[in-house]
Amino acid sequence: MIEVYIVEGLDYGSYNVIRDCIFLNEHYNSYDEFLLTLLHEICHALDNKRLGKKYLKKYNQASEVATHYGLNAHDHNKWEIKAENWAIKEKNKWL
Repeated sequence: MIEVYIVEGLDYGSYNVIRDCIFLNEHYNSYDEFLLTLLHEICHALDNKRLGKKYLKKYNQASEVATHYGLNAHDHNKWEIKAENWAIKEKNKWL
């Protein structure tokens, strides 16, 4: 079972592959923002569960590819884009 922690100082949220846990900010501007963030991080956790040890390697490779093309390693990482798109689709089920 994935643990979720509420912490200060995060912009949005993060998923820790090593600890298999999600960190969320303690404040969000709206329920939509909170839900999108939670779902985004859940997608990372599901990918990690599906791929196991390969996930972190694939994630890091995608960051390297983005950087190679002069793009932001996080924002242009295909796994981040996938998680955001999945969260947007899933959000509609929760509203």
